Amino acid sequence: MSIVRQGAELAAWRNDDAFAALNSHPFTGEFGRRYYPTVFDGQAHDATFAVVGREQPLLVVPCSVGATDLDYYGMPIRLFERTEASRDAIERAVQLAFAEFDEVMLRNSLVRASVADVSRASELSAIGKQCLNRKAAASLRLSGSCELNDVDQLRRSLRKSYRSLVNWGRKNLRIEYVNSSHPDRELFDRYQSFHRDIAGRSTRSQKSWDVMFECLAGGSGELILGFLTDGSLVAGTMIVDGSEVSNYASGVYDRAKFEKPLAHWPLWLAIERSGERGKRRFDLGDIPIADVSQKEIDIGYFKRGFASKISTWICWTWKTQSPAAALS
Repeated sequence: MSIVRQGAELAAWRNDDAFAALNSHPFTGEFGRRYYPTVFDGQAHDATFAVVGREQPLLVVPCSVGATDLDYYGMPIRLFERTEASRDAIERAVQLAFAEFDEVMLRNSLVRASVADVSRASELSAIGKQCLNRKAAASLRLSGSCELNDVDQLRRSLRKSYRSLVNWGRKNLRIEYVNSSHPDRELFDRYQSFHRDIAGRSTRSQKSWDVMFECLAGGSGELILGFLTDGSLVAGTMIVDGSEVSNYASGVYDRAKFEKPLAHWPLWLAIERSGERGKRRFDLGDIPIADVSQKEIDIGYFKRGFASKISTWICWTWKTQSPAAALS
């Protein structure tokens, strides 16, 4: 087995049907490949590689090198397996991938690495074994999602209190969209200003905003904006799409009007419309469970009210060590 770090072959494998899971989610698909480098703006660079055996890729591993961390632009690295590859081949490929992590960390004088283990197995996975060999710490993570094959059932399963809040928004918010059918840059710029005002500062570069607009205008999601009857913009819900999954990328709401349920109707619209775009799943993102601020706990509670499914996964984190210290 060998490592391929760059070139046309690696670019082609990222779009190979054998790695369909990689492009199913916008973060690791085409959207993420365009967007995240602009957000980090030189503070992290792409270090994606593939593990190849017998002239075919077995793993594709999107990752990035920052000032101190090896991860995927601030998120844990996920290893994408070739469909129909044997378990033995995958386990050997995982071992080689972790050896590559060790080398990248030492070569770039990095401090930490983080990897996601989304295995559903009840026993230790190949990823888990390699992480334990590196004395990694494991933390349980929760993610919320909606399966979009039956939106009527989703509506019935909404948290009871949310139904009236969704109806309030339906009656009291005027909705406008920025998407491929309505690529309105002026409306998008208004949202950018709204985001800056609510955050109190500009949180990322103008280039990243430009790429976001280009992605929405090109059909990789949509921006849902909510206005009160007086014309004031009070809600912005950003959705980005992969080949199969829509992601609740951000929600920005006027804090001065939090006595009104500003977020419920736009988010429910986003879920419905993602299904209409042919997406299989709506990803609500991480749901914090411990050692976080009250604001993050409140956001997690809000997301759980929409989720039809809560998934658990493990985030492994370890610090730099000599490759010789990692047992095979």
